[in-house]
Amino acid sequence: MRCLNPGETCEDIASRICGILPAPYLFTAPFLILFAVFMFYPLVENHHADGMLRCTVAPAAVSPALQRTAERMLAAIMEHLDYVGVMAMELFEERGELLVNELAPRVHNSGHWTLDGSSIDQFELHLRALCGWPLPLPSAEGLTVMLNLVGTEFDPAWLAHQGVRMHWYGKPWRAGRKLGHLNLRASYASELAGRLRDLSPALDPSHREAASAAIAILCGDNRHSPDAHGSYPSLVALRPTG
Repeated sequence: MRCLNPGETCEDIASRICGILPAPYLFTAPFLILFAVFMFYPLVENHHADGMLRCTVAPAAVSPALQRTAERMLAAIMEHLDYVGVMAMELFEERGELLVNELAPRVHNSGHWTLDGSSIDQFELHLRALCGWPLPLPSAEGLTVMLNLVGTEFDPAWLAHQGVRMHWYGKPWRAGRKLGHLNLRASYASELAGRLRDLSPALDPSHREAASAAIAILCGDNRHSPDAHGSYPSLVALRPTG
């Protein structure tokens, strides 16, 4: 990555190009978008507790117009940096406006859902971009919830529940440390919410709270049944990598 002005950070550039969230600031729903060589994953909705990401619901139930707006904002930053690879941009929506909260020039925790919920995950897409290999257009496959496993012991009982995919990092245990994550995928919000309810008794209290937050997000959108609109294709904008 290169910045055009010495000492300038990604947040400085975002402030000049898009406008960045002042602190403190009251906000509504947090979203995140991932980028790779002007290929975009859909916006996702995040839930935080104690300053840490606890769950991600993908895709977020947002309008195509909001998706396009987020893509234009991030594309402007990428062009300015002449950046190649995956970048994440965290946003807040306030009265219909998108405000940038964070930029991450790397693969991102909020993109871990792509390991099981996308046609190609963020890690492979990042490596392909850096190596100059072919880049297939990523698309979400149904709905996915990612639950971060924070400060908890490994429990194989999680795998007894339908739709659960576990990713354990093998790190030494430490309170408050992200030690792995669970991905759950389904075709419809009601189905996915039901799987989270089934899983919840196997989780400790803090992770049950995250599962409940994900259920609330799912039950607040318009994707509860097979008759509801549930198609959220990724859009793409390309630029030369050289």
